[in-house]
Amino acid sequence: MTGDIVKDYIKKEKELSEFKIKALQRTNKIYKERLINKEKSFINFDFISLNAKTLEEIKKIIILFKTNKNGFLKEYCKELSDDSFNFRKKIISDLKTISVDTKNGSIGGFLFPSLKGKDILKSDGSLKTVFLKRLVYMKLLIFFLYKAVESKKLSAEDIDSGIYFLILKEMQSFRDYSSLKKFGINPVVSEKIIDLFLDLFTSYSSSEFFIVEKTKNTNLVVFPIKHKGNEKIRPLYIEMYGNKGSKIMVKDCKFSNHFKNNEYWKCLRIPSGVKISDIDFGRSLLVSTFSRRMMDVINETRMWFNIYIDGLRPI
Repeated sequence: MTGDIVKDYIKKEKELSEFKIKALQRTNKIYKERLINKEKSFINFDFISLNAKTLEEIKKIIILFKTNKNGFLKEYCKELSDDSFNFRKKIISDLKTISVDTKNGSIGGFLFPSLKGKDILKSDGSLKTVFLKRLVYMKLLIFFLYKAVESKKLSAEDIDSGIYFLILKEMQSFRDYSSLKKFGINPVVSEKIIDLFLDLFTSYSSSEFFIVEKTKNTNLVVFPIKHKGNEKIRPLYIEMYGNKGSKIMVKDCKFSNHFKNNEYWKCLRIPSGVKISDIDFGRSLLVSTFSRRMMDVINETRMWFNIYIDGLRPI
């Protein structure tokens, strides 16, 4: 009897997914293919094989499948989440095939709002710079994802949106541009893009930083960077270390502004009691860029990357 209840619930949930697919097929949403594929993934998965005994158990399983694919893989499909070889093979295949659709301007099947309506090709038939740079940047993200999995810094089940910034950390220190050729990535354009990423801790002398006591529990570490109107500079990746090797917690991974000498200066919020002499500037890392256009590209491309890694999952 319990088995029939579980089977009926699975059947109804899959019928609901089929209804969602039909509804999505009637829309013009940019991301409808991704949503349809997610529903198909749910329909195609054999939930009966998980041998849920109660209605409550199968509900929890299905909720986990829909809301936390990594958690579902670890809990119920360990053999799939550990399939690193096929995972890397899929990434390499994508790296070689991702391209610009010269008819509608989509890249890797994704339409970026900032590129909508722009000319795609030059008079000689080559890609306009704005499309070429976006394509190379996307390939670099895939390349560094591959390197992270290959070096076992990440396993297939660990990928989530948070790795976008881990990849930017790796990208910031990369200099082996000639190795990109065999992956079909333009090394010259890659170097121009990567040169836009800076480590703001090592870009200045430690003597140019200072600490301000903000509240009883909060200090500010102030950077020698003036605030400018209508800017978009923000931290992309932060690691702060003390001289004794312990991490210093950054309370918000974003800049605040501190007013001094009639000007505003960029700062980070850290715990009270930390002094400038306590910070290991050589080991600490804050990846950012002063390029407003690059920051826009980073923010917009993050959405594509989240969709991309979601499509890499084995179910």
